[in-house]
Amino acid sequence: MHLIEVLFDYGAKHSSMSTRLVEILLLLSVFRHSLLSIAIPHGKVLSCWELFIHFHIHIHRHNLLANLYKFELTELDIILWKN
Repeated sequence: MHLIEVLFDYGAKHSSMSTRLVEILLLLSVFRHSLLSIAIPHGKVLSCWELFIHFHIHIHRHNLLANLYKFELTELDIILWKN
């Protein structure tokens, strides 16, 4: 079991997982050509090339499924889009 830091972001349009967590968990993803482009506040556009489909997350007796894009996150492990 790994403890991870998760942010529920009501303003996000997509969910993402840190590169660090992908490496720790030795995960395999679906590769496609530039699945998603994200503009960061400094104006730079980053492309996400990996997607983890139906990733299982267990949070305090709740089981969630999420599609997570691999992205360079510095302080969090997962950002979950919440509508």
